[in-house]
Amino acid sequence: MNATTSAAITEELTDLTPTAAWSRRVRRIGGFIQVAFAALWLIRASLAIGGLAGDALIAVSGAAVVGAYAYAIRVTAGVAPRPSGPEARRIERSVTIATLSGPALGITTGIAAGVLLLGTALAGFRDLARIQAAGRQAA
Repeated sequence: MNATTSAAITEELTDLTPTAAWSRRVRRIGGFIQVAFAALWLIRASLAIGGLAGDALIAVSGAAVVGAYAYAIRVTAGVAPRPSGPEARRIERSVTIATLSGPALGITTGIAAGVLLLGTALAGFRDLARIQAAGRQAA
């Protein structure tokens, strides 16, 4: 990053509202966490596959994860520093409560996971229903 780019980012950051600044911060940190979980699941799937195919998938997945981290570090550097000030601290407390503490974490994670799983299950059932309907029409 050159001095002109750095100055432009610094000027832009000072113009952000605390909400917009925390939105950037959560997206950046959340993205890193998502990549870590993607790595976990890709490795888990690779181990379940086993053999040369599993080994190949681990290698490809590893390269993709390293590439994603390298890209993220390079393109998001300096864009989402930790916001400061009274309003920013209030927002930080709300974010922390929603993502790192017992019942609140259980509630937010449980609802999000439940809705996602329910939605994907229903999408699968819908696809199966279409297959069945197409079979009836063909018969």
